[in-house]
Amino acid sequence: MEASSNYNIEKKNQDIYLVPKDGKHTETLIFMHGLGDTAEGWFDVFIDPRKTFCLPTTKVVLLTAPVAPVSINRGAKTNSWYDIKIFGASDEEFEKSVGLDEIAKNTERINNVIREEIKLLGDDSKRIAIGGFSQGCGMSLNVGLQFEKPLGAIIGWSGYLFPTIKVNEANEETPILLASGVSDNVVKFDRAQQSFERLDAQKHKLIKLKEKGLGHSINENVLKESRKLFSSIFSRNTDL
Repeated sequence: MEASSNYNIEKKNQDIYLVPKDGKHTETLIFMHGLGDTAEGWFDVFIDPRKTFCLPTTKVVLLTAPVAPVSINRGAKTNSWYDIKIFGASDEEFEKSVGLDEIAKNTERINNVIREEIKLLGDDSKRIAIGGFSQGCGMSLNVGLQFEKPLGAIIGWSGYLFPTIKVNEANEETPILLASGVSDNVVKFDRAQQSFERLDAQKHKLIKLKEKGLGHSINENVLKESRKLFSSIFSRNTDL
């Protein structure tokens, strides 16, 4: 990792904290990577002002999932937010296709990080955004929609909504951006489409990005639209 003129870089175990150097921290983004990755896999995106969708006043917390056996990888251990027992399982098969205990345990871990950041921001939970890619997208929706206080935004890339989520009324109106590649061969677009439809049916404030020709990845438009949403919600904090 290289130093940045904008951030002080702190490591807590395998997690990376990017803290604005000038001390003007008015919002926090908590971001989760995908299966087999770590916080360092997304470091370059958020440290680069040409790529990041965050503001100069944003503290970025890049979390690293624990190392655990993953069934679809023949039990090989890797960084994962939850076990995947059946690849590409339908919503009806969800509960037997993933590690529900791991989802619950890691959800509580992420909740605790959110609570710590809320305290640092004057107990204003709406100054917190949560996001992630692939497995991290699923976790960000799972955490954000069920959190006990209203959050500022949820940003998910190349993932889907767990059918087990029970939305907390505190986050019924939290803005959500969900982006998916139409050519994604890992999280099939049909799965993302089901998530779009379910969130629409629940009347969430949802921005849907359906990227033609995009696989299991992000592109410039995903970053641009994420930046637009993030700025619209948090730019007002720069005057605080």
